[in-house]
Amino acid sequence: MVQYNSGSTTVNNDTQPLQGASILAIGTVLAERFKIIELLGHGGQAQVYRAYDQVLSTDVALKVVLTDHRLAQSEIDSLRNEVLLARQLSHPNIVRVYEFYQTDHYVFFTMALVDGNPLSDLLEQGIQPYQLDRWFKQLLDALQVCHEADIVHGDIKPANLMITDDDQLVVVDFGIGKHLANVVQTFGTTEFLAPEVKESGKVSPASDRYAAGKLIEMMLASLTYENKPARVSRWYRRRRYIAVGLQNSMAHQRLSLASCRDLLMLDGSKNIAFTFGLLGFALVLVTGLFSWQWLSDEPVERVSHSDSTVIAISTDSTDPDLVNIAEMTQLSLQTQPGVYPLELGQVERIEGNLAINPAKSKSERQRLAKLLNSELLMVIGRRQLGSNNAIHMLLTEAPGDRVLVNMHFDLAEHRISELPEIFIEAIKSQIDQNVEPLEYDEEVASLFQEIEQALEENEVAKAKYLIEQLKGRQANSFWVLRAESLLATSQGLFDQAKSALERLMQDYPNRPDLLAERAALAFATNELTESKNYYGQAVAGDPSQAIWWFELAKIKIIQGDIRSALNNELLQALVKFRQSEDVEGQGLVLNAFGVAHLRLAEFSAAIEYFSESLTYRTSERAPRERVTTLSNLATAQAIEGDYKAADRNLKEARELAVALNDRLGIAHIENERGLLMEEQGLYEEALSHYKTALDIRLQVDEGYLQSQSINHVAFIHFLLGDFSLAEVYWRQAVDVLNEMGEVSVLHSTQINLAQLLVIRGQFLQAEQLLADIVSHDDLSREAEFATYLQLSKLNFAQSRVSVAEDNVSEAIAIAKKIDDRRAVTEGLVWAAEMAANLHQKDALTEYLQRLEALASEFNKEQKIFYRWLKIRAMWIADKVRAYDEALNLIKSVLKQPLSRITETKILSDVVSRFDIPKQHDVWARLEEIVTPAMYEAYMAFLAAAGTANARQDLMMQLDRYPQYWRNYEYLIELPYDDTRERAMSSLQYLYSRMNNEQRQAYEQFVNSL
Repeated sequence: MVQYNSGSTTVNNDTQPLQGASILAIGTVLAERFKIIELLGHGGQAQVYRAYDQVLSTDVALKVVLTDHRLAQSEIDSLRNEVLLARQLSHPNIVRVYEFYQTDHYVFFTMALVDGNPLSDLLEQGIQPYQLDRWFKQLLDALQVCHEADIVHGDIKPANLMITDDDQLVVVDFGIGKHLANVVQTFGTTEFLAPEVKESGKVSPASDRYAAGKLIEMMLASLTYENKPARVSRWYRRRRYIAVGLQNSMAHQRLSLASCRDLLMLDGSKNIAFTFGLLGFALVLVTGLFSWQWLSDEPVERVSHSDSTVIAISTDSTDPDLVNIAEMTQLSLQTQPGVYPLELGQVERIEGNLAINPAKSKSERQRLAKLLNSELLMVIGRRQLGSNNAIHMLLTEAPGDRVLVNMHFDLAEHRISELPEIFIEAIKSQIDQNVEPLEYDEEVASLFQEIEQALEENEVAKAKYLIEQLKGRQANSFWVLRAESLLATSQGLFDQAKSALERLMQDYPNRPDLLAERAALAFATNELTESKNYYGQAVAGDPSQAIWWFELAKIKIIQGDIRSALNNELLQALVKFRQSEDVEGQGLVLNAFGVAHLRLAEFSAAIEYFSESLTYRTSERAPRERVTTLSNLATAQAIEGDYKAADRNLKEARELAVALNDRLGIAHIENERGLLMEEQGLYEEALSHYKTALDIRLQVDEGYLQSQSINHVAFIHFLLGDFSLAEVYWRQAVDVLNEMGEVSVLHSTQINLAQLLVIRGQFLQAEQLLADIVSHDDLSREAEFATYLQLSKLNFAQSRVSVAEDNVSEAIAIAKKIDDRRAVTEGLVWAAEMAANLHQKDALTEYLQRLEALASEFNKEQKIFYRWLKIRAMWIADKVRAYDEALNLIKSVLKQPLSRITETKILSDVVSRFDIPKQHDVWARLEEIVTPAMYEAYMAFLAAAGTANARQDLMMQLDRYPQYWRNYEYLIELPYDDTRERAMSSLQYLYSRMNNEQRQAYEQFVNSL
């Protein structure tokens, strides 16, 4: 064995001699094209030269791999693959890689020549804050492009980052970059290597992020003295926060690139929209399914992401005078752009749930401030000064509970109504910001309180009258815009509400409460991505708000980004609710965990979370919420096959809903009972329950729920083979959803309709519908998966089999990315069916092996499909043995309830491939269930029947579907004059749309006929 000198890797002796590591002479010409001009740099693994391309008459950078050893061809091939991968990258902050060359003496590749200086030189001279932000953001952009292409750079360091003459950063040196399919690294700059890389040699996008964290740390240290921001400034703390977050020792807890970019933007823009990812190193460890611990009890540096100082006000909620002072102070502080006062209710809930008394001790105040993530804490209470009553106000700074203001106000000398103004002035004197002049007006604040109360009681006319009074007093624009936004929202005038709120946000940028309200408006109008961005900003500014984390998670789940929501936002929401011992919130989030796992087809986990949620959602405390969770639990149990438990939970849910006179709850239960019947193959019973749910929802006039029920009714008609009724219902649902703007549900309904059109052979309509869906900007990953799956089936039906294979590969990749095992199964079943149809024995075997690993999660119909596919594989190799298995399969299909789609597909295919006796029961069943509407099954049945009438009908179908993939197999068996010529024409058409592997397999089958 020959030792490879860049590490401990050994290679075989089947190698070729290559030129040594000596410096190339100026004027040397490589590959009869590149003339060496000068050496630009060299390291342990390569030399980089400026070279003149004599073909294109331009200078390029040329990187020669040092070869003072015998290099295995496999190593050369690996390097070639890396260069080819790097060629995919096209971005202004990434060096353009051109070509790879292997000559008798050299291995090298060419790149664009970047004129400038390495960042390492500039760091020695000192850089400016604006340069740090610009270059680091450009690095983030470059890494994002690499990682989206499944490429890891592997050696991010200042020497590999060039700064051009126009101050742009360019990432260079992809010589040791690794594709994610090959993630072992044996060399790199030690200082920038992540801990897991040093330990195992395995690189990943997370290890690139670690190096980026080390880089920004170095950049902070190199800021020039004159322009260096103070270490306590918000600017510096944010960037230090990024550096620490990226260098977390746990790879999965490092900040995401998007989060880093968003944190950088907070200082540069007042009106920004971004998605804020989980701050990994502030996470808790999961010690069990539902048991949690903090990473550490040690105090951590608090970093605020809001441009406002966060203040919490605490008082005795049983004392009306103190509550009034606190409310007036909190309301007036809302008008200060530099201040973000937390809602009094939030403070009160945490104090009550955790029995915290901040007036009692320093430790209690520290505990409250940490839970609320507040920088200032004001505690208002009563004290006795001798014989006089007094109001006491204590203002402290977190962390550390440093006392800023400690004052008593003798009520013999002060009116209670004066105190809010005094308190606000005291707060302003302590804030290190330029706050607006005080405009305290007790009557204005009281008017706003009345407006809120009127809207809560749905007294719209009264609210409008009070708003006019507010305007008449020439109140601060904050009050007017805030009131107008609340009024418009209560009336469902969301565009007006957005307009008022956005004007308000211009004056109060990055205020978390306003951002969250804007997010809620976007959600109400189904602008999910916009809503997600606003909620992301809101939790960045106030990460203590559990409900905002929950709302952010909900949107991500709707959009199909389920695993991320589970690991990040839902986890944060649960931790926050558990910190404050909020029982209602914990039940809410645990139910959401169950829903997320249900959508990921992780049914056992879903059952555990729903069961845990029920311990909080009791019939006494939260009966309506319990109905929802019981129904969800029944769904998961039905899918798992525990029908008795599902039935038991649905009965309890119905009893609760009836007691509450909750008609929508009853409809929901009927809907779930329909699913329970559907899972058992009892489609007629399922249809009855779904229709009951639809009838109730039509009476209650809930548009979204109506469309859901219409969808269910349509789908059962589809499974029963009632295609005309299914189409009527689905088109009705599409109309309703279009009017409502319910994009995510609309897409799933359109995909169902497209599936129907494909099965009926209405290819042009299906093609147009799928094209419209896939081009939509706000397509969820789940809908994207389903769309590509249907595109694959559509393309395969019309002989575009190579494209169909690409489509299903894309669908499976999406399903794996969102970790949806049910979708992966669905994609693999179809991929296996295509391979079986084309007689690709090896591909079919591989797909069946992958399916076998998922077999424990198959539902009843998937189990039947899997048996059928195994018989198809057997039929290719041993038709005699496959025949006996086919007869057993027919028996199983005939004796159990299955959808008409599954039954017709499998039975018609089996009789078309095996010589099944005409007296067998399968023929009578096929006569009963197969119709021309199921054109594919109908053609297989006609071909198998073999009668004169059947042959004539088959010819009519072949004329109707001239591009159908199986036409050659049917035409070659027909006894008409022109059928052989037509068969050969169909075969050539099919071949022209195959890739090499498909054609090779199918040709072998054709030659065997």
